[in-house]
Amino acid sequence: KSSGYNTSYDLVSSYLDMIKDTCFFHEVRFFGTEKQQNVNLRKLYAIDPAMAVLYREFDDSIGIRLEHAVLMDLVRSGKNVFYFRDNSGREADFIVADDENNPKAIIQVTDHLADNAAREIDGCRSAMKNLGLRESFIITNDDFYSGKTDFEEGSVRVLPAWRFSLNIADYLPES
Repeated sequence: KSSGYNTSYDLVSSYLDMIKDTCFFHEVRFFGTEKQQNVNLRKLYAIDPAMAVLYREFDDSIGIRLEHAVLMDLVRSGKNVFYFRDNSGREADFIVADDENNPKAIIQVTDHLADNAAREIDGCRSAMKNLGLRESFIITNDDFYSGKTDFEEGSVRVLPAWRFSLNIADYLPES
């Protein structure tokens, strides 16, 4: 409507549902109550990595592709995946929940941790505090950063993406 098209929420929603049914996109909803999920935007991720680059207006950022790859690893392993944003705008890329939608894991994804460590760690800490979890993960393309740092809210583990993808079952609880 803001672009001048006469349409309804239901029509746009039905089109998005049809696109999702073609397995072109995967939808990630906000982690919260049903009302919160309806109020907060849904994130769409292209399932095909090549389409992910096109979907982001030809942004060829490794970080965006890495985020898509981590999401697809989570989906292929049968995880229920959401995202989280607090009232201050700090965000966690992925929240893994069990079948009853209880949070089980917090995951941030970034290409190079050195470029935005404070933002990624703040997102993890906020999600741990708000969701009551004591551990979170930052998945990075950088082999240089690896390890665990403890904070008041819990610990943040940094892992290279290849290690996380190859050993996902070791890091995340069963749903």
